[in-house]
Amino acid sequence: MSDDLEQYLTKGVQCYEAGRLDEAEKIFKEVIAQIPECADAYNLLGIVYAGHKKFTEALVNFKEAVRLNPNNAAYNSNLGNALQDNGELNESMPYYLKAIELNPDFTDAYYNLSNSLRKLQRFPESFQYLNKAKSLNSSYLKCYINAALIYTELKQFDQAIAELMQALAIESHSFEALSSLAVVFSLKRDYEQSMIYFKKAYATGRADDKFFVNYAAVCVELSQPVEAGKAFLKSAEINPSKNGALGRALHQKMLIADWSGIKELNDEIVKRLHQNQDVVDPFGYMGFSDSESDLQQAAVIYLDKKFPAPP
Repeated sequence: MSDDLEQYLTKGVQCYEAGRLDEAEKIFKEVIAQIPECADAYNLLGIVYAGHKKFTEALVNFKEAVRLNPNNAAYNSNLGNALQDNGELNESMPYYLKAIELNPDFTDAYYNLSNSLRKLQRFPESFQYLNKAKSLNSSYLKCYINAALIYTELKQFDQAIAELMQALAIESHSFEALSSLAVVFSLKRDYEQSMIYFKKAYATGRADDKFFVNYAAVCVELSQPVEAGKAFLKSAEINPSKNGALGRALHQKMLIADWSGIKELNDEIVKRLHQNQDVVDPFGYMGFSDSESDLQQAAVIYLDKKFPAPP
């Protein structure tokens, strides 16, 4: 590769690191057009596509990078990541193992292999590779969070909490650790502690749609329907494709006879149902109430759109 093209490739990396993914994509494609055997350009283009969540395109480019240079540990690991992101968990593992064979100190490869194994619920093997990653880098935050996820799956909540506390010792403002702690405490039905960690996680400024759904679920348990409804609506606002939060928000408003904006919310849900979108019918959430009269009233409200006065 000429010095000019090498510098151009470096410029593409700089664009990627600055978040200018479209510009980086253009540069890497131009390099490939001039040097079709440039494995590095295919690998970098795959990374850009992965950043765009275009996992099919990422796979194509990572596969080409590995074909051109099968003995590059990073290329193999990146291909494993793309397969994992694409839901091809079993297919991802040979590439992680190849990366580890090529570079026995490749911490990321051990961690990502453990992640595929966790998703396959092969927990003992997942722990094996997590522990290896920890031995290589005891400050590898994601290892502790992943271990906590496994313990949570196994309903070993105290062990999960211990792992997350170690994660916070590494990074005290980790959104992933704080929000995971909030969820684990909620599963233990310790809602007071759960709320403490939800508030700390929210303060990081990284709350996403999943965060608000989990937070709303705890508000429901604490009989805070107003707050729960707001959180469900916030989740739907952040990620409009996740329609279930709309039905949950409607249900919370119905429980307290808050009819402000309820017709518009109901109409939006019905519209999505008619469009065959993955939306939860709010009628399904009426089962949260143990009162037969409440259920009957809710059914009338939903089916007939008769909105009685607030209590």
